[in-house]
Amino acid sequence: MIRASILVIIGLSAAYLFMAWRNIPKALQASNSGYAHTVSAEHAFQEKDFGVARVEFEEADRQFRVADRSLRMFPGYILDMLRFVPGLSKPASGRNAVLALGHIARAGSSLSVLAEQVMRDDARSTTEHFSLLGALELAQDPLAYSTAELEQAKVLLDRVNVFDIPSDRREKFLEAREMFPAALGALKAFHERERVFAELLGGNGPRKYLFLFQNNHELRATGGFIGSYALLSVHDGILEDFFVDGIFNPDGQLKENIVPPQPIQKISAGWSLHDSNWYPDFPTSSEKAMFFYE
Repeated sequence: MIRASILVIIGLSAAYLFMAWRNIPKALQASNSGYAHTVSAEHAFQEKDFGVARVEFEEADRQFRVADRSLRMFPGYILDMLRFVPGLSKPASGRNAVLALGHIARAGSSLSVLAEQVMRDDARSTTEHFSLLGALELAQDPLAYSTAELEQAKVLLDRVNVFDIPSDRREKFLEAREMFPAALGALKAFHERERVFAELLGGNGPRKYLFLFQNNHELRATGGFIGSYALLSVHDGILEDFFVDGIFNPDGQLKENIVPPQPIQKISAGWSLHDSNWYPDFPTSSEKAMFFYE
């Protein structure tokens, strides 16, 4: 039975290689073109030229589809068997890589459209109130789609034998495959925590945040001396106010004499906001800072 199965696999492999031989030049040309467009799209995205990035990603996807059709002569499960046969894994690796790059290109195109829309909305914010909640809502579907595409790409990339990758691209492939889980994890985490972001951005009522700026050249328990602070007000995703001030302005308004912890008493008879971060436990110091500010 096992011998018969091996003979069938070898027979199918030989037939595949014979039929694929005529299509290899077309597949290589299309995949090389798709790779070049992907690199161009990546550069355009980094330069924040999202319109060009979208066009390049779409063209890359089109080329990878052409390459896939040239390699698609047998069902995928046969190619999956071939990747375990010594010397015959290249067709399977090639098609898995092409399919993975296609998924990446579609995710890149979706994210480019999203980034382009957010940039347009941000440009209008000089004359209109720009809602971060609106941007978050706008991002939900593209992020879900892109995450699904990248998850498919990861599965396919894991099936690629690295030694089947051309030597001039092998290092870049390994680097991309190692970074892939972190990038995918960040996208999934952002998508899963949208309700938390909505809460933080005042989706369920006005929110006010106190920022404490610490000077690490003058050490304190939570990182440094609090020399200044800021107050941020946000409601329905709209930044209503952002006020920055020196720490001694609110300290000077403190009428009550608060007895500090005993070690601070050696240098000061009173306790106020600039020494509120006395405790190494940050939540405790945060509560004390809010107490002094109020």
